[in-house]
Amino acid sequence: MPGRPANVLTVERLGAIGALPGVSAKLRCRRWPIMGWSKMEMILDERPDFVLLGGSGTITLQSPAIARELSLPTIQKLTHMAKEAGVPTMLHSCGKERKLVQWCAEETDLNCINPLEVAPMGDCDLAEVKRAFGSRIALMGNLHTTQVMLMGTPADVERAAREAIDAAGAG
Repeated sequence: MPGRPANVLTVERLGAIGALPGVSAKLRCRRWPIMGWSKMEMILDERPDFVLLGGSGTITLQSPAIARELSLPTIQKLTHMAKEAGVPTMLHSCGKERKLVQWCAEETDLNCINPLEVAPMGDCDLAEVKRAFGSRIALMGNLHTTQVMLMGTPADVERAAREAIDAAGAG
């Protein structure tokens, strides 16, 4: 609704490796989603405007094979739960996420993904990602995190935002 802040709840550490002494990383990743399901149920009971799945670098800093095995099933389950409840989802995952965008567009019920970082921190060509997946998932970002957003002038941010809109606005 216009004029009011969004009611947003987050699910953090999506498939992340927690600090449980003496427990292997793979076991920690396999056990967390069980707790995540009940946490997601509680979040959805609150009827948020959307749910932000927080993975940040915990997904993209894994090898693609490990991310596919450990994180993707969690994303699939949580986005399915939210879709069933009529609540949109967004995933934040810094880093090289081109492959993750593909998986989320083709294999999950995710509604939006960000930040779609440019090189060297990321690997997303916004125009290409839009052509390939823009009809299945909303794309957000593609502004250089440090050079533009942190150290840039307002004019730099406006220019980069315009370039992103021009690259992916149509369609």
